[in-house]
Order: sequence, then C-alpha cells, then structure tokens
Amino acid sequence: MSTTGGDPIDPGLEAEPSRETRVAVVLGTEAEPLLIRYCTCVRRGIYGTADSYALRTASGWILVDPAQPTPAGAERLARLIDERPAATVLTSDGHERFGYAVREQWGTPVWGPRPGEAQRDVEYEGVPDRQYAEGGPLPGGLRAVKVAGMWRGDHALLWTAPATPAGPDGVRVLFSGDVLNGQVEPDLSHEAHFRREPGLYFGARPGYVERHADPAALKASLERLLREDFDLIAGAHGRPYGDHPREALARLIETI
Repeated sequence: MSTTGGDPIDPGLEAEPSRETRVAVVLGTEAEPLLIRYCTCVRRGIYGTADSYALRTASGWILVDPAQPTPAGAERLARLIDERPAATVLTSDGHERFGYAVREQWGTPVWGPRPGEAQRDVEYEGVPDRQYAEGGPLPGGLRAVKVAGMWRGDHALLWTAPATPAGPDGVRVLFSGDVLNGQVEPDLSHEAHFRREPGLYFGARPGYVERHADPAALKASLERLLREDFDLIAGAHGRPYGDHPREALARLIETI
C-alpha cells in the first residue's frame, strides 16, 4: 500500500518486545503478490497468532480479518501493497479486529456477515458498512458459505486467485476464520500448544468441538464445504494448510 497520505495499516501502537508481525507472500511474487498473509503474535510464547490476509483482485486489494500489525509489519505491507484496500471482509462478527481503523484512514468499507443462530451473543462492537450472507454479493469475487461455528456470523470465504505468469493458475483458497486452522508458528507460541505440529485442526483454542453447543450442526455445515473445490485452507490463527486439504478436512470431520 502506498504510504501517501498515511499508512492504511498504521498500527497506532509503539513497538513492544513481545509483539511481532510476520508478512509472507503466499501466492505470486514479491514484485507481484496475489495473496499475502500477515500474522501477529501479541505475547510471544503464550498465545498463538492472529492471522490476516490481503488478496489482489480485479476490484482491488481485499483484506480478510485484518489484525493490527506492528510498525515493522506495517512497513513491509506498505511495500507490497501499492494502493488503498478496496474492501475489508470479515469471516465472523468476532473478527472486526483492525478493520474500522483501516476504514477511518482510507474509507475502506467493512463487509461483515449477517449474524445467525449460534451459542454466543452477537459480537459486533462497531457497525460494518455492509452485511453479507451466503449467496449474496461480495467484493473481489469472494463467495461465502455459512458455517455453524461458535460465532453467530461464522462463514467460510472462497476465492480463486487470478492466473499470472509468475505462479500456478487459479489456486483456490478457502478462508476459514476460527473454525479451521493450520499449524501455529512454533517459535511464537507455547511449547505445548495443541497446534504445534503441521496439520489441520478445529478452532484457535483446544476443545473446539467439545465446547460447541451443537457439534452435529457443525459437522453438517463442514460436510457442505466438501462439495467445494479448494487447494488451500487459510485460517485466522495459523499457517495456511495445503497438503491435500479436502482429504484432511474429511478426516477431521470424522472426528466429530
């Protein structure tokens, strides 16, 4: 993103020794990124990370679940993204994170899911500019599928990366929010973290299924995802998972 007129991902916090943001180009190249992941740890060695994504679309750059980066992380993002974000899209009503700060700086609209039924109260603290639901329009070619998670607004977001000479054609990405996550960054998390090893897992914290009020509904909604095609599962609290993700999801569903 250009820093002209201010950095659209200005952290607004002083650098803290325990905070770190890592920025990586997942698809594309440093010169022409298509999908960027940036993960921020709040307290090194204790929590996992808050993972966010920026994807380049025909409509412009779209942010998914943007968390607050450190100053160094914001500088690297500014070098990779050369324009203001066109939109922020949230995977749940609990993932407003830094979206309103980006909106305040750049006028970037926030798209949040329309809350349905779930075990938690509606968690919106601010007001999204638009609310979406499965089957409705979303910016950047994203497509939403309702998931029966713990948040009332839990949705998976499907997106196909544009084909470029620099990378594989049409990589299909499933943004899964809190419901599905890959491995944590081992050196940024507790040594006993339940997602320390490579793999696909439920939730950001242990016992997601056990804490879920309706595991049968969760299972049925995830089985719907198996009808979709995807090459990568990108969760909001871990590394993207790309090792035969549909098969891995099918195995995980059988544990419910």
